[in-house]
Amino acid sequence: MKLTQARNFYDCDTPYPPLHINSCGYFSELDCDTHCDRPNGRNDYQIIYMLEGEMEYQTSGKTEVAPKGTLLLFKPHEPQIYGCNAEKRSSYIWVHFDGEQAETILRECGLYDKNCYFAPSYHSGERIVGQMMDEIRRRPTSYQIRLQGLFSTLVSGLSRALSDNAQSAAIERLRPALDQIESFPELDMRVSDYAALCHMSEFHFLHEFKTLTGTSPISYRDTILIRHACTLLENTSLLVGEIAANLGIHDALYFSKKFKKHVGLSPSQYRESNGK
Repeated sequence: MKLTQARNFYDCDTPYPPLHINSCGYFSELDCDTHCDRPNGRNDYQIIYMLEGEMEYQTSGKTEVAPKGTLLLFKPHEPQIYGCNAEKRSSYIWVHFDGEQAETILRECGLYDKNCYFAPSYHSGERIVGQMMDEIRRRPTSYQIRLQGLFSTLVSGLSRALSDNAQSAAIERLRPALDQIESFPELDMRVSDYAALCHMSEFHFLHEFKTLTGTSPISYRDTILIRHACTLLENTSLLVGEIAANLGIHDALYFSKKFKKHVGLSPSQYRESNGK
């Protein structure tokens, strides 16, 4: 087992009002059972990020398991009851902090409304906490400002990892519809058909699809169609009507109007501008 930590007692200077880093550190490869029991919490915030293994913690009177990649947040005066089993060989980092901007920073990073978040793709936490400990121990000029910067880097990195994880999960949920649209956009498919592929209600599917792509499934499909059309116009000598038919559109005039609406040029003008 390895324990590394640094405590900031502010015995030589005044705490920096926007953010106080009170202590930080990490446990690695825990080979004994550990337990923290603070039923009344502390006066400051605490974040814990699991690097390896898992941790049991209590929330709302229930015991939950936080596996690798979990971020736990304990707010001031919230119970802090958690521990690790030696068999799991767990490792984690932690930071205790408070200050005028503590809540604002957490809210801006989307890390305030829950006690538990999942950010499995974040790999810089141990290094950043190590830099924070070095600042606390050495206390060089303006070290408290540097601590605020390092802490902001830590939580913003966790926030981005959380966002990336949520996006990856959304992509997997929508994968059947995305694959169908991107491999060959069938114009006779309706939103309800795409939703059925993903085993979602139409309303839920539309909400998730627009959140992920920023547009509706039909607009997304049209963008894919126009992209295919551009490729054919640039790399083949097919007639416009043949390209339309290749894309499943049997009305060449309708295809030309749709193409010009998206690109700003007719198919023939687009081909001429690209040297075909």
